[in-house]
Amino acid sequence: MDPWLLYLKAFLITIAIEVPLFTLLSGIKPRLSAARDGFFVNLFTHPLAVFSVWFLAAPFGLIEALVFLAEALLYWKICRLSASKAFALAFLLNAITASLSFLI
Repeated sequence: MDPWLLYLKAFLITIAIEVPLFTLLSGIKPRLSAARDGFFVNLFTHPLAVFSVWFLAAPFGLIEALVFLAEALLYWKICRLSASKAFALAFLLNAITASLSFLI
C-alpha cells in the first residue's frame, strides 16, 4: 500500500477513536470545544510521530512515550485539564490507538 494512503488511514482511525473519547471523557463544555481541542492536539502529534518513524527510524516505544507526554502536556496546558486528568486521558487514548496500530 502507498505509504501516504497508509498514513491517511492511520490518521483517520486515530481521529475516529481519540477525538470522540476525548470529547466524552475530558468534561470540557461545550463538547464542540472538546472535539476541536482533541482534533488539533492529534493534528499536531500524529504527523510528528509518523514522520519520526519514517524518516528518523525512531523506535516505536520511544515515539509513543513522547506522543503520550506531548499530548498530556497539551491537554493540561492548552485544554486546561487537571494534570492528573490530562496524563490519564493521554495514557488511555494512546494505549488504545497504539494497540490498534498493530492490527493495521
